Amino acid sequence: MKLFNSAFLAVTLLGFATAFAGLGPDCGTSLATLNVATQLGIPPYESLTVSTTPQLVGFDVAIACELRRRLGYANIVIKNTDANLAATLNTGVASIAISGLNEINARTNVNAGGFAAVVKYADFSFGLLYPNAIPQGVDGLNALGRLNAGQGSTVGVLENSWELRILGVQQFSGIASREFPNVEAALAALRAGTIDAFFSSSVIVNNANATNPTLIPLNDVVLPTGAALDPFRSTALGIQIHPTCCQLYVNVRQAIADMVADGTYAALARINNVPTTFVPVDLTPATCANAIPAIRPNLPVRNAIVTFIFNKYCLCRPSIVNLP
Repeated sequence: MKLFNSAFLAVTLLGFATAFAGLGPDCGTSLATLNVATQLGIPPYESLTVSTTPQLVGFDVAIACELRRRLGYANIVIKNTDANLAATLNTGVASIAISGLNEINARTNVNAGGFAAVVKYADFSFGLLYPNAIPQGVDGLNALGRLNAGQGSTVGVLENSWELRILGVQQFSGIASREFPNVEAALAALRAGTIDAFFSSSVIVNNANATNPTLIPLNDVVLPTGAALDPFRSTALGIQIHPTCCQLYVNVRQAIADMVADGTYAALARINNVPTTFVPVDLTPATCANAIPAIRPNLPVRNAIVTFIFNKYCLCRPSIVNLP
C-alpha cells in the first residue's frame, strides 16, 4: 500500500501532547497546517512501513492527505495518539481526528462524551482472527458466545478500540481481553499461542490474513443480544471535529462527498484494500444546525498522466518528526 500527497507531510509521533492542555479547539482556520490525530500501527488504515526510509501508508492517511489538498492546507501533520480522547480536540492537539467510531454513539453523543461532530466515511463489520483454523462449529453468529463460554479464553484487542470496550461489558466475563499497541504485536501473540483469537474489524483481520496466511479470519462476527451491547452494533469509521468548528465540519463533509462523487474515494479504497462502498449518514450536531456553505478552494485539474500515477501508486515520502 502506498500513499499520495503532493505537499510536505510531517508525521508527529506522540502518545498524548499534554503540553497543549488548557488551549481551546483548533478549528483549522489557518491554512498553514492541517493537524490530524490518529492511531498508527493499524494496517490497512494507518501504519509506517518498515524500511530505512519509512513511509506512512494506509486508507485513513490517504483520506487525510486528500482532505489536505481539497481544503487548501499547505501542510499536514499526523499525530499518533488516542484519537477518541475528548482532550485531543478540546485542547487543540488536532483539528480533526480519524478513528474507528460508533455511529449510534456519534449521533447521540453518549459514549463520545458530547465532544465531537462526526463525518462518517466508511462502514465495517467485526471480525475474529484464529491461529491455523476456525474452531469446528464456530460461525459469525456464535463465535463470541463460544469464546465467552470457554471461561478462560484470552482475546487480543487493540488499545483504545471499540472491541476493547465491547469485551469490557459484564456480559463477556468469561473472556480475558489483552490489549496491544498495534496489529503486529497482536499477530505475534496469536502466532505464539498466548491469545486464542484477535478481535477487530473485518477489514483489519482480512488484511492480516493476506500477509499471515496461517492466521484465519472469520468475518461478520455478530454481537450477542443484550442492551449493554446495543451502542456498539452500528460501527463505522469517521472523522471527528470539535462541535464548535462548524465551518471545518461542513468543509470536511463536502470534501468527502466530492471524493465519493468523482471516484477518488473508491480509488483510495482499492489501493488500500478496504471496501469501496460508502453510505453517507447525516450526523450534523445541533451546534451546526444552521446551514453554512462549504468553502471549496480552486484546485488544479489533474491531467490523465497525473491521475494514472495517483490511482496506481498513490505515493508520498513523508518527513517523520519524533516528539516526546
